[in-house]
Amino acid sequence: MRRARSSHNYHGKRMGAIDAVNEWRLPKVSEEADEAVDQKDWQDDAMSSRVSSARDWNFESDSAYEGSNHDGRAFDHTEVEDCAAAVQRMERRLRCPARKHEENAVHAKLVAWKDAQIAKLIEKLNQKEAQIDKWQKNKIAQARHKLTKTEKKLEKQRAEAVVKMQKAIEDAERRADKKRVKKQAATNSRIDGVKRALEEMSRTGRLPWALAFL
Repeated sequence: MRRARSSHNYHGKRMGAIDAVNEWRLPKVSEEADEAVDQKDWQDDAMSSRVSSARDWNFESDSAYEGSNHDGRAFDHTEVEDCAAAVQRMERRLRCPARKHEENAVHAKLVAWKDAQIAKLIEKLNQKEAQIDKWQKNKIAQARHKLTKTEKKLEKQRAEAVVKMQKAIEDAERRADKKRVKKQAATNSRIDGVKRALEEMSRTGRLPWALAFL
């Protein structure tokens, strides 16, 4: 009986560990494959001739046990393992609805994780786009400020150039007037000389040498 209890405790702990692992393990087996495994287990149970019923076990008072199969032979270690395997297959078939429920819960957790990750990525993208928009606005503001500064500088240079050209025009006009007055004065002086020479020739009757052969 102690060996039977020890075997039962071992299998109970083993199945508990398997259930604990299945809580975080991702479902990798499809429903078709699971049904195929169950069908194979049923066939194995039908073909197994070493699994006996509970009435074939005979327990003694000293906590030791003896078993016999239908042929009257004592159970060996292989038959005990086959019985344990059959019990495990039966428990696995009984846990199929619970397993599907756990798989659905795992799938829901995966979907929630996926949605959370996508939301984080979208939020990060929005932050990056906001930073890019801010950088773009700063660059545009700097470019416009530089353009305004350049326009002011060009306007100042244009105003200075206009003033300089106006001064040059006024200076040219003033110098042209002086030259014009000077030339007019020289021409008037020569005209006066010609008039005086004509009066002198008319008064004396003598012609200049240049006019002697006319």
